[in-house]
Amino acid sequence: MASKNHAEKYFSKLSNDGQQIISAKDHKAYPGVGMHRTLVMLQDHRLYQPLIIDLFRVESLSSHQYDLPYHYFGQLMSTNFDFQKEKNLSPLGGDNGYEHLWKLAEGKSKGGTDQFTWLYNDNFITLSMANKENDAIIFTQMGASDPNFNLRSDPSVIIRRKNTGTTLFANVIEIHGTYSTVTEAPIQSKSMIKEVSIIQDSAAYTAIRIDFIKGDPVHVILANKDNNKKTNHILNIENTPFKWKGPYFINN
Repeated sequence: MASKNHAEKYFSKLSNDGQQIISAKDHKAYPGVGMHRTLVMLQDHRLYQPLIIDLFRVESLSSHQYDLPYHYFGQLMSTNFDFQKEKNLSPLGGDNGYEHLWKLAEGKSKGGTDQFTWLYNDNFITLSMANKENDAIIFTQMGASDPNFNLRSDPSVIIRRKNTGTTLFANVIEIHGTYSTVTEAPIQSKSMIKEVSIIQDSAAYTAIRIDFIKGDPVHVILANKDNNKKTNHILNIENTPFKWKGPYFINN
């Protein structure tokens, strides 16, 4: 099944160690729904480790509930949004794998950039999400409906967006500090990212801006319909003209 219905590569460029990108599209997994996902690994002199930029565009003429999960290892450290912890655990759903996820907690986005930080292997990691108002942020743990303990107890966070047709998920993963078990002191435990903003999202182009606490922002722009490396593009965003050649632009 997977070999017959796999996504098709839209473009990739992996030759530059400081800036690697891959993009793929799928129109077979769900009838009437097109998916376009792009991942960027981007080095920046201000950062401890490269960023992972995840742009997931979904197109549909009808409304759906979209759940985007991020599975991780480690310990939750902090969030910049409120959430309510479940007093009595129950599975997140009844089928399609949801029956194996314990629902631990849920928060509601107020719109803007929501951030979730965890600690793993003595590194601080933050997921910065350009969410829409009333998006649900759900914390889960694997192991529900598993009487023989066959499943690992791994955590995940799910971004749930309801009653939506075409939409864009724009998220950034950042490794930004360390924790010393000897001195019990954290170093740079706070994210360097101030905001992740969707500044353009149309059938033709997708663009985001990443603002940092210090320094200039990073812009990432995708040509959604033209993956030709020789095509010249001109796009005016926020009263600023952007010119580039090929299917993407990154000003880093």
